[in-house]
Amino acid sequence: MVSRARRRRGKKIDNELWLLPQTCPASHLGMAYKAVRRIFEEEFRPADITSVQFAILVHLSLYEPISSADLAERLGSDPSTISRNMDALENRDWVHVEPGEDRRSRVYTLTAQGREILDRSVPIWRRAQHRVLRHVGRGEWQRTIRSLRRIQHAG
Repeated sequence: MVSRARRRRGKKIDNELWLLPQTCPASHLGMAYKAVRRIFEEEFRPADITSVQFAILVHLSLYEPISSADLAERLGSDPSTISRNMDALENRDWVHVEPGEDRRSRVYTLTAQGREILDRSVPIWRRAQHRVLRHVGRGEWQRTIRSLRRIQHAG
């Protein structure tokens, strides 16, 4: 037989569990990320580039020459993910790779073809950005960015 106190404690936990999906930042950020990513991938598909590849090309353009470790840090990614993506971009002749200061590091720059695909992709990014921001509004998005940055710096 379950005691009355245990039933109340269990009920409190059950009530709390109902709140988790409604209030959990990880859950909401994850679902929002998936929805936004779908929109961007849909827009980029005809240009034969992914949103991740686009982000890498943008960062290369801004910070080249850049090491894989620095690129991973700027993108909030891990070096092995960057390495896989960079291999694909190198095979498409969008990036040029050279050895870094030690045997394990690599330094990347954009090729002329990489700059061309980046230039052609910026209007596509604008379209995707517009589609996403229609649901949020620019002012609300600016507030959201400030909140997300506070979370990034807290972790």
